[in-house]
Amino acid sequence: MTDATIAAAGYYSVTDDDKMARLLNVKKLPKGLHAAALAIPFTDADGRNGYCRLRPDRPRMNVTTKKPIKYESPREQPNELYIPPGVVDHLPNASPEIAITEGEFKAAASNQAGLPCLGLVGVYGWKAKGKETLLPALEHIEWKGRTVYMIVDSDGTEKEDVREGMARGGSLIKHRGGERQAAHPPRRR
Repeated sequence: MTDATIAAAGYYSVTDDDKMARLLNVKKLPKGLHAAALAIPFTDADGRNGYCRLRPDRPRMNVTTKKPIKYESPREQPNELYIPPGVVDHLPNASPEIAITEGEFKAAASNQAGLPCLGLVGVYGWKAKGKETLLPALEHIEWKGRTVYMIVDSDGTEKEDVREGMARGGSLIKHRGGERQAAHPPRRR
């Protein structure tokens, strides 16, 4: 991403444990997590929200999967939609095509490259926990007649849970009139 895109998105460094804990809505940081992270502020269609995710410099390990937790989300808060700067102008009408992808940075980079893109906090990030409905922010978008590209990572064709998550979200958008198109980047070698 360019410096201009990064500045417009408002990304910033967090190096204070207390500030990091406040952003994650916890009193004390989880074991293995220490301050030194990139803060990714979210905004809604009105330009405000307050939700923020963190990408730690040194991620803690998930005790169950033994994999690093690359992004930390605020506790006890529902999923939010990441709307990169400039994309909100494309939401009220269905004329421009739009993409939806997993991840804030990919959404911002796609938007920078000229394809307006919304970011999900995971392949099931289009819904609230325990529900099978679109997030309110997605419900308010004009989908009828709009081409919507559901973009997955290059390994998305190999992972059934990735395909299923994006397909289920895409089906709800299609039900609202969006013309869903799956998009798979080429696999890196």
